[in-house]
Amino acid sequence: MAKVVMTEKKIDPLLQDLGKAKTVDHYDVGKSRIINNDLSKLKVTFIDKAVRETGVLSSEVTTLKLEPIQSGDFRTLINRAITLNVGFTNHFVKLDKPEKTTMLEAKNLNAAMATYDISTAFNYISQEYDLLQTTVSDIQLPSILSFKAKRDFVDFKRQRNPPPLNFSLDASKFENFVLPNCGPAAKGDLNSSNVKEQFPYYNEIKITNKVSNKFTNFINEIEIFDHILNAYLKSKKSLLGFNVQVGTTVGTKKIGSFDLLSWTEAKTDAIPDNMLPLIPQSSKDSAMIVDYKKLLFGGYVRSLSQGNFRSFEEIYNNEQCYKEDFVYSVDKYNEVMVEPKAQTIYIPAVDDTSIFNDTQVKYGQKYIYKCSAHYIIVGNKYHYSNLKFFKDGDNEYATVEVTNVPNVVIVPFDMFTESVMTLMSPPLFPQVKFVTQNNSSDKIQIYLSPTKGEKIDPFIPILPSDVKQSLDMSLNSMNRSKGIRFKFAPQSGLFEIFKTMEPPESYGDFKDKKLANIRMSFESNSAIFNDLVEANTTYYYLFRQQNVKGLVSNPSAIYKVELLKDADDSKIVVEEYDFPRLILKQETRKFKSLFQIYPAQDQTWFDEQQQALWDKSTLRGTIDNLSLGITNKSVWGRKFKIRVKSTTSGKIIDYNITFKLTKNKTEEDF
Repeated sequence: MAKVVMTEKKIDPLLQDLGKAKTVDHYDVGKSRIINNDLSKLKVTFIDKAVRETGVLSSEVTTLKLEPIQSGDFRTLINRAITLNVGFTNHFVKLDKPEKTTMLEAKNLNAAMATYDISTAFNYISQEYDLLQTTVSDIQLPSILSFKAKRDFVDFKRQRNPPPLNFSLDASKFENFVLPNCGPAAKGDLNSSNVKEQFPYYNEIKITNKVSNKFTNFINEIEIFDHILNAYLKSKKSLLGFNVQVGTTVGTKKIGSFDLLSWTEAKTDAIPDNMLPLIPQSSKDSAMIVDYKKLLFGGYVRSLSQGNFRSFEEIYNNEQCYKEDFVYSVDKYNEVMVEPKAQTIYIPAVDDTSIFNDTQVKYGQKYIYKCSAHYIIVGNKYHYSNLKFFKDGDNEYATVEVTNVPNVVIVPFDMFTESVMTLMSPPLFPQVKFVTQNNSSDKIQIYLSPTKGEKIDPFIPILPSDVKQSLDMSLNSMNRSKGIRFKFAPQSGLFEIFKTMEPPESYGDFKDKKLANIRMSFESNSAIFNDLVEANTTYYYLFRQQNVKGLVSNPSAIYKVELLKDADDSKIVVEEYDFPRLILKQETRKFKSLFQIYPAQDQTWFDEQQQALWDKSTLRGTIDNLSLGITNKSVWGRKFKIRVKSTTSGKIIDYNITFKLTKNKTEEDF
């Protein structure tokens, strides 16, 4: 499983010299640390450590003893390694890079893996709702919070007082939408079937990430999630320079970070009008209530940093920071990934698996979802001071103090970007039955019915118009090696019938051979087609089903059909036909297929001017005197020896051949 490694780009010279900090050239996931031998000339000993109370957060003061390992200018080495009174930060973490679930084999999945999936779920057809979509924007469509019933989508034109086009409570608020999946604001289980199955269709976004959620649970409990999120989104970020490694690829990136404690000292901004918060009434809290919540929050951050704060010795040993995911943001784009965004959805990270059912989507529309995880990282700020040099005889050493304090920040991390086309799954290939009656005319009946169930297969195009469907469905491919999902749904539609008299060599041979489109029966979703054929003639049939949205199934089997008919009876013979297999290679061939001996053409030519035919008006009694061939030396009646020698084994085979001419006499010659 791929991991993303994030280390500070601004490297502490001391740790650089010690070979402990991981630079672009030094870090590789899964490999042991590489020490820079040219710079590792100091021995470091931790000789003292104390904890001091410095306001909200505690600080750690560690005294280091530095000794030379090799001879040389010790003071120059120390001055190069130690930078006094300059602040350094360290937020070293390893984050799981989520993999798309459908691209992984089931055997490779485990509970600790970070995964994601985006798919379209289709429940039923509502042509009226599809027409409505053409007149409104995405954020005006019913959201998962609308709590609409199926009848609202199917029957609203027949109601006396149809609802307004804007189904949403306030469309502008859905530009930035916090999913109420936790805390007192959660309105039931928004992922349950009794909610999502009321909508005609929706895009499901599923994120699985096994990270602690203590912080998010706490701020939800005291109802300050919206305040923290609002402050994080509006704040001016402090840029941290990171070396970001994905697999073996390393790049540098400046990432904006938000100091969590800064919210306790800043004024609380109002929730913007274009955001639907987690707890809409939270913005109405009095200043005193907000200040009280800030005190609770500050105390929690302090306890969080104390329990998960790395000592400088742990930084020296390159141990990871404590981290947990705070919120996921999903930026949603229409067709292309350019501003302005259609919508941003925020999903509080309160469970190992987070699901958002996006019902504000239009049929046939391509959407791009860019998901980021916003992590809380308990990092470190530290600086060096009080550098002293000592000499004990021939031994020289130095001491320096390191003041180390927690630095609790929120940092965004790109998880995935995925496209999906909001499409109904195409149907499965139809079931086919051929029938004829005894003594019937040259007519066969074809019974067609849908296939129930679902199946994942690669799509097989036949007509040029299938190319667009193939491209659209490729966005929703379950797995590049497996294909797309074909699924039965009770609906109206068509059956496509293809017919040819030539044995096809590929599906492309049917592209100009469509015989008919047959509409399904509304009651049974089946159809009957009568086809006129010539008796005792072979035909090749192929069938597809087309759903109400115009998406076609994969082709059925190819049927080789012949109506056998005589004077008083008829029957139909049907068998499945396979394309001829193309022979790509042949390791051996039989010598029999390569060895052929037959007389030359002038030995088999009949001479109509030969003497036995002179002055003859009939051939009766002359067959024994006739000869075959026009050469002077005939092969007929002669023996030949042909020798074949193997070029590899040297073995020899002799063939003794006699050419015989057989003369068949009629009864008149006897």
